[in-house]
Amino acid sequence: MKVIYCSLILTLCSLEFGCADQPYTRKVENEKIQRVVSKVMEEKATAQTSRVSQDDLTKEFEIFLGQLDAQSQQQAAALQQLGHLFMIMEEEQIRQNPGLLFQRDAHRFSIGIYERIRSQYPLTPGMDKVLYQLAHGYYEENQKEKALATLHELATRFSKSGFYPETSFRIGEIYFDEGKYPEASEAYFKALEANPGRPLTEKISYKMTWAYFKMGNYQKTINQAVNTLNRYTSKKTDGTTLLDIESLSEPTWDQVKELLHLAVLSFDFWGGVSKTRNYFDFHGHVSYENLIYRPLGHLYLNRGKFQEAALAFETFLSLYPTHEEAPNFQMDLIETYRKAEKWDYVKRAGMAFIENYKPEGAWWNGNNASAHAKIKLLRKDLLFQQAQAYHAEAQQNKKKDDYLLAIRSYQAFLREFPGEREAPRIEYFLGEAFFETGQFEQAAVEYETAAYQYPLHTYSEEAALAALISHEKILSREHEKNDTLNLNFLKSCQSFLKAFPGSDKKFNVLVKAMTLSFQSGRPLEGRVFAQQVLTAPLEKAGVNSQVQAHYLTGKSYFEERNYDKAEMEFKEAMRWTSRADYHDPEGPGAKTLKTFLASIQFKKAEILKNSLKWAEAAAAFYHIYEEFPDGEIALASLMNSGSAFLEVKDYPSAEKAFLAVRDQYPQSSFVTEAKTALANLFERENKWKEAAQEYEFLIKNARLPDQKNRLADKLYTLYFRASDWADLYQTLERDNKTKSIDNFKWLYFYAAAAMNLKKEKDAFSAIENNLTAFNKKNDHDPEEEEWVMKSALLKGEMLAIQFGSILLADPLQKSLPLKKEKLKEAMEAFSTAAQSRQLEISSEAIYHIGNLFEQFADDLIHSERPKDLNAEQNEIYEQLLRNQIDPLYRKAVEVYQKNVTLKFQGDNDWIKKSADRLSRLQAEGKG
Repeated sequence: MKVIYCSLILTLCSLEFGCADQPYTRKVENEKIQRVVSKVMEEKATAQTSRVSQDDLTKEFEIFLGQLDAQSQQQAAALQQLGHLFMIMEEEQIRQNPGLLFQRDAHRFSIGIYERIRSQYPLTPGMDKVLYQLAHGYYEENQKEKALATLHELATRFSKSGFYPETSFRIGEIYFDEGKYPEASEAYFKALEANPGRPLTEKISYKMTWAYFKMGNYQKTINQAVNTLNRYTSKKTDGTTLLDIESLSEPTWDQVKELLHLAVLSFDFWGGVSKTRNYFDFHGHVSYENLIYRPLGHLYLNRGKFQEAALAFETFLSLYPTHEEAPNFQMDLIETYRKAEKWDYVKRAGMAFIENYKPEGAWWNGNNASAHAKIKLLRKDLLFQQAQAYHAEAQQNKKKDDYLLAIRSYQAFLREFPGEREAPRIEYFLGEAFFETGQFEQAAVEYETAAYQYPLHTYSEEAALAALISHEKILSREHEKNDTLNLNFLKSCQSFLKAFPGSDKKFNVLVKAMTLSFQSGRPLEGRVFAQQVLTAPLEKAGVNSQVQAHYLTGKSYFEERNYDKAEMEFKEAMRWTSRADYHDPEGPGAKTLKTFLASIQFKKAEILKNSLKWAEAAAAFYHIYEEFPDGEIALASLMNSGSAFLEVKDYPSAEKAFLAVRDQYPQSSFVTEAKTALANLFERENKWKEAAQEYEFLIKNARLPDQKNRLADKLYTLYFRASDWADLYQTLERDNKTKSIDNFKWLYFYAAAAMNLKKEKDAFSAIENNLTAFNKKNDHDPEEEEWVMKSALLKGEMLAIQFGSILLADPLQKSLPLKKEKLKEAMEAFSTAAQSRQLEISSEAIYHIGNLFEQFADDLIHSERPKDLNAEQNEIYEQLLRNQIDPLYRKAVEVYQKNVTLKFQGDNDWIKKSADRLSRLQAEGKG
């Protein structure tokens, strides 16, 4: 404090007291002033925070003044100097202790002196300064009414004073603080009219702008703000003006910011963006409109008035498309649309940014490298964000157009910023977009670029794995499987293994590489990978991979026909699959491995078969079936074993094999072949019924009509041979419903079945159809003739039965004609059959004719005699009967003899029977 007071003393001692209105000046004795002031100051310093008594201080002042000349001018001048000195001292105390401000005694010394001067020396020179300082003291002691009155006094009395502009400004400030903005604006206006100089002018203009704003007069606020801001602009070499923010001091910039803020608010209150545009169109555009439109836009944006915000940004962009700040406005526009959730507008605005501010475009060419550097970062971020947004939206709505926009944005980023740190990530995301749209070839390329064409980064391994998945997707398209695709996948696997040897996915990729090598026809390379898998730690490679390695190795040996090594590998794979921790739904299971093992044995059996070692081949094939009964190859093995057993005529074993095919694989395509073989075997063994059952199946599965007919003929024949008359009849009845039977043989079978089932009517109908159809034909096929003759023979047999069933009862005139008529019919039928060119049929028919004669004779012998005949009549009756019987025996003998004469054509049972009957009749003396 002492240092401060001493400096004040020195300042005071250097002052001169005088009055400009007096023709003379006089110096105050410096020694006296120094002694008095020094004493007061030292007391004040010693007291520190204690207050100096007003009475003591007044006493000191009076002593000091008494030492001066009595002239009032000298005392007034001294008082002014003391007042100014105390004002300085008090200001210094306030500076050091701001808490003193606005206290009632902050300026009590200076105020007391100034009040004394105003009351005792009202006309003293320098009164304008006294009043100014007095007002200042009042103001800082919060005595604003006194301050305002004093300022008004100064302004009224001293309108030409140099303090007038400042005084009017201070009046305005007091009114402003009191909220009396019209009075404040009027005072500010008077201050400006006094032309106070630039520093105060800027300050007054600034406060005047605030006053208009507070009054709600937004047009005047804007005018005042623009006029004030224009003072800070400077002309460039091209004649245009510029508000050079960088050249402004910090306080000035703070003031400029407030003016801009007031202008923005005023434009908003006055009418918004359209009013702003109209204002500058009318009054002239300014270089700092970007500092108007952009805050105005943000003002609306923060209020959620998105339409107005967008209009602010769009208006500036339309006015100044190549302005250095235009990209920022475009970014603001994007943000506005984003907050408004107008995603289509966001897209368009983002695309406009990328298009409008691209290198070598109008904006680019109109701005310097510094601006380019700024836009580069924005452009890079936007390209990235836009691509990510398109991508995210596409992932949600699955639209191809959005995916296409994302892909194009990613590609644009990579073209424009190839060396940026985001490039690997962008490359990866580009791969993702291709992958999600099913463009797996492009996805694989981008993933591999991201993984291997950049230094290691966060997405390196993930991209490499994604490339492998892409290759898998390509291969999953069945129509696209080929060696080239397998090779591409294999190369990708090899790149992964080389780039990421420590990856925890290494062994999975190793297994893929192994698999692809085998699939690509590279067995040697595949076995190398397989060996790496097999020698890897089990806890890393896993049981599944062990199975796969042995399995694929075995397959490669199998394809090379190295069956011994293949069998060894498959057995090892089988051993691993039996472990409880083997769970691989896509890997080979026990069934697959058994199939390969069976195939190996099958191949070995085939070698035996091709060497015509039938017995060994048959046993080998059957052994495969026994060892792998559930395998896919078991069926083929059974078929081959059955065929081989047939070659060595081991019919029971062949039958056993074909029965296994029929019974265990009823849905197999081999069933028809097996049943055909079984049918032949059953026929060979005279198992007509069993053979017929197989033919029933074969008929159902036959497709061609001729084939069905051949099989049906076989079936009917088998039923006939088996005397299975019911099945034969039912089958022919069923078939006759779908097709009318006109086959001579089948009609014969039908008649035979009907006859044996006592369906004489059906039998006779079939026989008559056969005979009638045959008689109508001009050319007679020997085979057809056979069945017609057999039909005639069958007819004769049926008539013979009827003939035999007629008893010759008394009187004979009733039964005998019937018997003769039936005999005639039977004879005609047999006579027709006797014409057959087949000895078996003709000889049988002839035998039956002879037998009919013989039977008729016997029936006459045993016929009933009349009961009312006497002995003579009875003798005559017997003689007459004998006359009828003997010719019949002779006829029988003739017929038998004729049949025996056919022996030279070939012997058969019917000829032998005829010979036996002939001998018996001759022995009995008959005929």
